[in-house]
Amino acid sequence: SLSRPGASLPCGDLDPIEKRVCRESAFASSLPDQVLQRMARAVDAAHPVLIHGPPCSGKSTLFNRLVELAAPTAGHQIINVGEQTDAKALLGAYITSSGAPGQFRWKTGVLLDVCCRGMWVLVEDIHVAGPELLSVLRPILDTRHVYDPQAGAAVPVHPDFRLFGTSTAGAVGSAAWNVLDRAFWTVVELPEMSRELLQSILPTNGNADLVMSLY
Repeated sequence: SLSRPGASLPCGDLDPIEKRVCRESAFASSLPDQVLQRMARAVDAAHPVLIHGPPCSGKSTLFNRLVELAAPTAGHQIINVGEQTDAKALLGAYITSSGAPGQFRWKTGVLLDVCCRGMWVLVEDIHVAGPELLSVLRPILDTRHVYDPQAGAAVPVHPDFRLFGTSTAGAVGSAAWNVLDRAFWTVVELPEMSRELLQSILPTNGNADLVMSLY
Protein backbone atom coordinates (compact mmCIF):
# COMPACT_ATOMS: atom_id res chain seq x y z
CA SER A 1 0.00 0.00 0.00
CA LEU A 2 0.99 3.63 -0.38
CA SER A 3 1.69 6.09 2.39
CA ARG A 4 1.22 9.83 2.40
CA PRO A 5 4.48 11.77 1.88
CA GLY A 6 5.86 13.68 4.84
CA ALA A 7 5.84 17.42 5.23
CA SER A 8 7.61 19.40 2.55
CA LEU A 9 11.17 20.48 3.15
CA PRO A 10 13.14 23.52 1.97
CA CYS A 11 14.61 22.71 -1.45
CA GLY A 12 17.53 25.13 -1.44
CA ASP A 13 20.73 23.15 -0.83
CA LEU A 14 19.95 20.08 -2.93
CA ASP A 15 21.15 18.72 -6.26
CA PRO A 16 18.74 18.92 -9.26
CA ILE A 17 17.26 15.42 -8.79
CA GLU A 18 16.73 15.97 -5.07
CA LYS A 19 15.11 19.35 -5.79
CA ARG A 20 12.63 17.70 -8.18
CA VAL A 21 11.69 15.06 -5.59
CA CYS A 22 11.36 17.78 -2.96
CA ARG A 23 9.06 19.85 -5.19
CA GLU A 24 6.90 16.84 -6.02
CA SER A 25 6.72 15.91 -2.35
CA ALA A 26 5.55 19.44 -1.53
CA PHE A 27 2.81 19.13 -4.13
CA ALA A 28 1.67 15.69 -2.91
CA SER A 29 1.62 16.90 0.68
CA SER A 30 -0.71 19.74 -0.34
CA LEU A 31 -3.42 17.37 -1.60
CA PRO A 32 -6.42 16.44 0.55
CA ASP A 33 -6.10 13.08 2.32
CA GLN A 34 -9.09 11.65 0.46
CA VAL A 35 -7.38 12.22 -2.92
CA LEU A 36 -4.32 10.19 -1.94
CA GLN A 37 -6.39 7.53 -0.16
CA ARG A 38 -8.68 7.08 -3.16
CA MET A 39 -5.69 6.68 -5.47
CA ALA A 40 -3.91 4.29 -3.08
CA ARG A 41 -6.96 2.03 -2.84
CA ALA A 42 -7.31 1.93 -6.63
CA VAL A 43 -3.63 1.10 -7.15
CA ASP A 44 -3.73 -1.65 -4.53
CA ALA A 45 -6.80 -3.12 -6.27
CA ALA A 46 -5.16 -2.87 -9.72
CA HIS A 47 -7.99 -0.59 -10.82
CA PRO A 48 -7.35 1.99 -13.56
CA VAL A 49 -6.91 5.54 -12.24
CA LEU A 50 -8.03 8.65 -14.13
CA ILE A 51 -6.40 11.83 -12.79
CA HIS A 52 -8.75 14.68 -13.72
CA GLY A 53 -8.22 18.36 -13.07
CA PRO A 54 -7.72 21.85 -14.48
CA PRO A 55 -4.64 22.76 -16.54
CA CYS A 56 -1.50 23.05 -14.38
CA SER A 57 -3.15 21.19 -11.49
CA GLY A 58 -0.32 18.66 -11.18
CA LYS A 59 -1.81 15.60 -12.90
CA SER A 60 1.48 14.31 -14.33
CA THR A 61 3.37 15.43 -11.22
CA LEU A 62 1.08 13.29 -9.07
CA PHE A 63 1.79 10.24 -11.24
CA ASN A 64 5.54 10.89 -11.08
CA ARG A 65 5.40 11.23 -7.30
CA LEU A 66 3.40 8.02 -7.00
CA VAL A 67 6.03 6.18 -9.06
CA GLU A 68 8.70 7.70 -6.82
CA LEU A 69 6.96 6.35 -3.70
CA ALA A 70 5.86 2.94 -4.97
CA ALA A 71 8.93 2.22 -7.16
CA PRO A 72 7.23 -0.31 -9.48
CA THR A 73 9.69 -3.13 -10.20
CA ALA A 74 9.39 -3.04 -13.99
CA GLY A 75 9.44 0.76 -14.25
CA HIS A 76 6.96 3.10 -15.91
CA GLN A 77 6.07 4.57 -19.28
CA ILE A 78 4.23 7.72 -20.39
CA ILE A 79 2.21 7.64 -23.62
CA ASN A 80 1.03 10.91 -25.15
CA VAL A 81 -2.06 10.45 -27.29
CA GLY A 82 -4.24 12.43 -29.64
CA GLU A 83 -7.03 11.81 -32.11
CA GLN A 84 -4.44 10.75 -34.71
CA THR A 85 -2.59 8.26 -32.49
CA ASP A 86 -2.06 4.96 -34.33
CA ALA A 87 -3.66 2.47 -31.97
CA LYS A 88 -2.45 -0.55 -33.96
CA ALA A 89 1.16 0.62 -33.67
CA LEU A 90 0.76 0.71 -29.87
CA LEU A 91 0.07 -3.04 -29.97
CA GLY A 92 2.66 -3.95 -32.59
CA ALA A 93 3.26 -4.40 -36.30
CA TYR A 94 5.45 -6.17 -38.83
CA ILE A 95 8.26 -3.91 -40.00
CA THR A 96 10.92 -4.23 -42.67
CA SER A 97 14.00 -6.08 -41.46
CA SER A 98 17.04 -3.83 -41.80
CA GLY A 99 19.40 -6.75 -42.39
CA ALA A 100 17.28 -8.58 -44.95
CA PRO A 101 15.55 -6.47 -47.63
CA GLY A 102 12.10 -7.75 -48.51
CA GLN A 103 11.72 -9.58 -45.21
CA PHE A 104 9.69 -8.50 -42.22
CA ARG A 105 9.97 -8.94 -38.49
CA TRP A 106 7.50 -8.42 -35.69
CA LYS A 107 7.96 -5.39 -33.44
CA THR A 108 5.92 -5.36 -30.24
CA GLY A 109 4.19 -2.02 -29.60
CA VAL A 110 4.80 0.00 -26.46
CA LEU A 111 1.36 -0.61 -24.95
CA LEU A 112 1.47 -4.39 -25.39
CA ASP A 113 5.03 -4.39 -24.05
CA VAL A 114 4.21 -2.52 -20.83
CA CYS A 115 1.11 -4.67 -20.25
CA CYS A 116 3.11 -7.90 -20.50
CA ARG A 117 6.10 -6.66 -18.50
CA GLY A 118 4.05 -5.32 -15.59
CA MET A 119 5.01 -1.68 -15.95
CA TRP A 120 2.97 1.32 -14.83
CA VAL A 121 1.73 3.40 -17.77
CA LEU A 122 0.28 6.90 -17.90
CA VAL A 123 -1.85 7.75 -20.94
CA GLU A 124 -1.75 11.54 -21.16
CA ASP A 125 -4.85 13.48 -22.31
CA ILE A 126 -6.92 10.36 -22.81
CA HIS A 127 -10.05 12.50 -23.31
CA VAL A 128 -8.82 13.35 -26.84
CA ALA A 129 -8.18 9.71 -27.80
CA GLY A 130 -9.94 8.48 -30.91
CA PRO A 131 -12.26 5.45 -31.15
CA GLU A 132 -9.52 3.02 -32.26
CA LEU A 133 -7.34 3.72 -29.24
CA LEU A 134 -10.28 3.53 -26.84
CA SER A 135 -11.27 0.18 -28.35
CA VAL A 136 -7.73 -1.06 -27.67
CA LEU A 137 -7.88 0.16 -24.07
CA ARG A 138 -11.39 -1.10 -23.31
CA PRO A 139 -10.51 -4.81 -22.71
CA ILE A 140 -7.57 -3.68 -20.55
CA LEU A 141 -9.95 -1.57 -18.51
CA ASP A 142 -12.75 -4.13 -18.37
CA THR A 143 -11.07 -7.55 -18.04
CA ARG A 144 -7.32 -6.79 -17.74
CA HIS A 145 -6.62 -8.43 -21.08
CA VAL A 146 -4.79 -6.91 -24.03
CA TYR A 147 -5.00 -7.99 -27.65
CA ASP A 148 -1.80 -9.50 -29.05
CA PRO A 149 -1.95 -9.16 -32.86
CA GLN A 150 0.89 -11.64 -33.39
CA ALA A 151 -0.89 -14.33 -31.37
CA GLY A 152 -4.28 -13.30 -32.72
CA ALA A 153 -5.80 -13.45 -29.24
CA ALA A 154 -6.32 -11.46 -26.06
CA VAL A 155 -3.77 -12.24 -23.35
CA PRO A 156 -3.92 -11.36 -19.63
CA VAL A 157 -1.86 -8.39 -18.52
CA HIS A 158 0.92 -8.87 -15.96
CA PRO A 159 -0.35 -8.79 -12.35
CA ASP A 160 1.87 -5.78 -11.59
CA PHE A 161 0.58 -3.74 -14.54
CA ARG A 162 -1.18 -0.51 -13.57
CA LEU A 163 -2.96 1.90 -15.91
CA PHE A 164 -3.31 5.64 -15.32
CA GLY A 165 -4.78 8.36 -17.48
CA THR A 166 -5.08 12.13 -17.33
CA SER A 167 -7.92 14.32 -18.54
CA THR A 168 -8.26 18.08 -18.39
CA ALA A 169 -11.30 19.76 -16.86
CA GLY A 170 -13.09 22.03 -19.30
CA ALA A 171 -11.22 20.68 -22.33
CA VAL A 172 -13.11 19.48 -25.39
CA GLY A 173 -12.82 15.70 -25.64
CA SER A 174 -13.11 13.47 -28.68
CA ALA A 175 -16.51 12.21 -29.78
CA ALA A 176 -15.45 8.70 -28.74
CA TRP A 177 -14.72 9.68 -25.12
CA ASN A 178 -18.01 9.33 -23.28
CA VAL A 179 -19.52 8.45 -19.94
CA LEU A 180 -19.19 4.71 -20.63
CA ASP A 181 -15.41 4.97 -21.04
CA ARG A 182 -15.01 7.17 -17.97
CA ALA A 183 -17.05 4.67 -15.92
CA PHE A 184 -14.22 2.12 -16.18
CA TRP A 185 -11.88 4.33 -14.12
CA THR A 186 -11.43 5.33 -10.52
CA VAL A 187 -11.53 9.11 -10.99
CA VAL A 188 -9.26 11.24 -8.83
CA GLU A 189 -10.27 14.91 -8.96
CA LEU A 190 -7.48 17.45 -8.43
CA PRO A 191 -8.29 20.99 -7.30
CA GLU A 192 -6.87 24.01 -9.05
CA MET A 193 -3.33 24.63 -7.83
CA SER A 194 -2.62 27.95 -6.14
CA ARG A 195 -0.22 30.29 -7.91
CA GLU A 196 2.14 30.16 -4.92
CA LEU A 197 2.31 26.35 -4.91
CA LEU A 198 2.74 26.18 -8.68
CA GLN A 199 5.60 28.67 -8.47
CA SER A 200 7.29 26.61 -5.73
CA ILE A 201 7.01 23.37 -7.73
CA LEU A 202 8.19 24.59 -11.12
CA PRO A 203 11.95 24.51 -11.73
CA THR A 204 13.55 27.91 -12.16
CA ASN A 205 14.03 28.23 -15.92
CA GLY A 206 12.57 29.99 -18.92
CA ASN A 207 9.73 27.49 -19.31
CA ALA A 208 8.64 28.09 -15.73
CA ASP A 209 8.55 31.84 -16.34
CA LEU A 210 6.37 31.29 -19.40
CA VAL A 211 3.95 29.05 -17.50
CA MET A 212 3.65 31.57 -14.69
CA SER A 213 2.99 34.40 -17.14
CA LEU A 214 0.02 32.44 -18.55
CA TYR A 215 -1.35 31.20 -15.24
